[in-house]
Amino acid sequence: MFVSMKQRLLVVAALAVAALATIPAAAQQPPGTPVKSGRVTFTFGGKNLVFENVRGTFSQSYGFTVISLAYQKGAKGVENTHLNVSLMINAVGKVDLNQPFGNGIGIFSNGTIYTYQKGKATCTMTVSKLSPTEVEGVADCPLLAEVNGSGTSALTGVKFSASTK
Repeated sequence: MFVSMKQRLLVVAALAVAALATIPAAAQQPPGTPVKSGRVTFTFGGKNLVFENVRGTFSQSYGFTVISLAYQKGAKGVENTHLNVSLMINAVGKVDLNQPFGNGIGIFSNGTIYTYQKGKATCTMTVSKLSPTEVEGVADCPLLAEVNGSGTSALTGVKFSASTK
């Protein structure tokens, strides 16, 4: 079976995004231009939270901007709670979270991972600003599914931004 370079790249990107949800923030730094600033506000577990420390990268591939972000409240690598946003998009607008790779949102909280999982969760995401160096958007996930478990949680009112500048 012939597999094109584009298909190989998309599979590699999908695996990288899937890994982001399961690796602690301190260990995440995929290839690309590093993020220098960012912020996310959201409600999780009934608490309004603001995380102003962000790690991640921006890269360009086949006309897509590929963005991997891990936000946390405290000093990088210290906190055990972080929110991850992964994007593989080429324009502003609604993000297709049901595509098989590239787009996702999740939170790692005290050893438990909650993510958007097709058929198990309810989530919307919209990007309002996109360039090779900046992103802004919102998400609302009234129902996220626990990875390797049966629990659920809400992640609502998400407003995120990041920049490589």
